[in-house]
Amino acid sequence: MKQYFVSLRAIAFVAILISGSLLQSCSKPHIRKSITALTPAEITTLRTGVAAMKAKPFSDKTSWDYQAWIHGTAAGGFNQCQHGTIFFLSWHRMFLYYFERILRKASGDPNFALPYWNYSDPAQRNLPDAFRNPANATNPLWIGNYPGADPGRTPGVNSGAYSLPASAVATSGFMPDATFYTMQGDLENTPHDDVHISLSATMGGGGSAQDPIFWLHHCNIDRYWTCWLSQGGGRAFPTDATWLDQVYTFYDEDGNAVTMTGRQMVLLDPINYKYDDEPCTALKPIQIANLQQFAKMVLIDTLRLGLRRATMKLALPAELRSQMDILSSGKAENAEGLMLELNFSNFHLPKIPEIFYEVYVNLPANADLEKIQFNDPHYIGNLSFFGFPSDDKPMHHHEGNPRTITLRMTDNLKTLVSRNEFNSSEVHLTFVPRALVDQNGADVLPKESPEISIGNVSVAVTRLKK
Repeated sequence: MKQYFVSLRAIAFVAILISGSLLQSCSKPHIRKSITALTPAEITTLRTGVAAMKAKPFSDKTSWDYQAWIHGTAAGGFNQCQHGTIFFLSWHRMFLYYFERILRKASGDPNFALPYWNYSDPAQRNLPDAFRNPANATNPLWIGNYPGADPGRTPGVNSGAYSLPASAVATSGFMPDATFYTMQGDLENTPHDDVHISLSATMGGGGSAQDPIFWLHHCNIDRYWTCWLSQGGGRAFPTDATWLDQVYTFYDEDGNAVTMTGRQMVLLDPINYKYDDEPCTALKPIQIANLQQFAKMVLIDTLRLGLRRATMKLALPAELRSQMDILSSGKAENAEGLMLELNFSNFHLPKIPEIFYEVYVNLPANADLEKIQFNDPHYIGNLSFFGFPSDDKPMHHHEGNPRTITLRMTDNLKTLVSRNEFNSSEVHLTFVPRALVDQNGADVLPKESPEISIGNVSVAVTRLKK
């Protein structure tokens, strides 16, 4: 399947070269490696490039500060970056591509490629060692502790004492998706948003690109996109003109303004770069399109979340209960092709929280919430609020449309039905706060409560049309 994508790209690549594209031509693509796979010499090259960029003034379009500003600032929120829009993945792929070219020239190594942080590996959920040691200004990948240093990191993250929780870096919520826009939304929520929120400090806000780990985080998000595409099963780039023809402006390694469209962007991998672990293991695709909704309930109320676990009972109206009885049958075959969908909207955030929430459906009354983990079949996904407007941050340019978080349950729904743990009269939701974990696996939560309120919650059950 990967070869099919490559052949189409190669044909299109010739056409774009003729039309004068700004894409670089190279004899072979640069290989983006995991940060743990870099040699000491390659780590030195990375540090050399970052130090050279940081030494340049903001007025230089190839400087560290200017490139970070393109994404956003701590004081003003986001600038040009796309979050919560259909261009989230495409814009960041373009952004990474030109940043990588700038960093390559600054490093002095024509073979340099941006590494990625593979936090899917349980052994790599601490901040990579090269970003922590040496813990002083001689290391351009290191920044001080926050608060105090700006940009800065949470002290436990900087020391290596804290790591990312497993649910923050899960790929199970997006990798099986069969359609691009569904996958993109799920990927942006988890792990993209969750990692930003878990690391918090500079990485938790608009100025996140000032932290050098930002670039490895987004390189890994881009890698996930490539991995998703390589699985085949109908997975493909969008074909609508809005996505393909959107134009964005960046700066190349010489400081020249350059533009790129979605049509040009699709050629970047594998023409200009590849990841060292392509292709990925194929998964059976889950079709989200062509669904027939047969039960929906909208709660117009206020759900409040803080540092404590919270529960919510959604009593279903009588007219919908008969349609939901199929989920109370205790027969897994009755749930074949069914999907439970939760939609959360109308958020109010005094400030961007430094935690996210695992969401569970219909947990038994005797469930041990101290030990509950996201691999439990009652788990449906995470609520994370990176990039959302808050009272202490201004609206940024693409927040005109209210943000909605959608969580879906398919295979786990069949498990709940077979266990007779789905009541047709009500749905129980449990929200478990997460942020970081210590060396013993215990939760590390911020001291200040986030005081989140959610105005709209909807529940829907859909069936795939045959």
